[in-house]
Amino acid sequence: MERITKPEGSYCDDCATGKEKNNYCSCDEEIAMYERLKAYENTELEPEICAEYKTFEDEAVSKSVPFKRIVELMNAEAQGRLVTLPCEVGTEVWSALPFTDNVPRKGYITAFLVGENGAYSFYVSFDPEPVSTEFLMQNIGKTVFFTLAEAMYVQSLTEVVGCIF
Repeated sequence: MERITKPEGSYCDDCATGKEKNNYCSCDEEIAMYERLKAYENTELEPEICAEYKTFEDEAVSKSVPFKRIVELMNAEAQGRLVTLPCEVGTEVWSALPFTDNVPRKGYITAFLVGENGAYSFYVSFDPEPVSTEFLMQNIGKTVFFTLAEAMYVQSLTEVVGCIF
């Protein structure tokens, strides 16, 4: 972005040196605008970046998330300690995998787990089964689905191709 203001100096050389005519300067408002623009230009940020930051800041403030927490989360992600779950406990899912008749059934996610080997998994309880079945996180969209339509579609492809993707 091309700079409009001078990095050093002021808007009105006469005002800055005290040489204004009749001890009166008519450019007080212009000086104030100039100094604000100069402060912005000193950040060296493009207007689009400022607008994105403002959106981010508004979102954080509206959710009462302090910036210290955001920095903690960014650091945790950079260190591989942050996991973004695909849904929450209680989410409805569909799968035919644990059943011998290959008919997709509705279940509910009951828990998420990080195994000793670092693998992420989740547990699903299918009605009327009282026990939860474990699935690896990478099975979402392959053997476990968020809608019956997805489960039926992949099941039909599996029957044609002969394997699960």
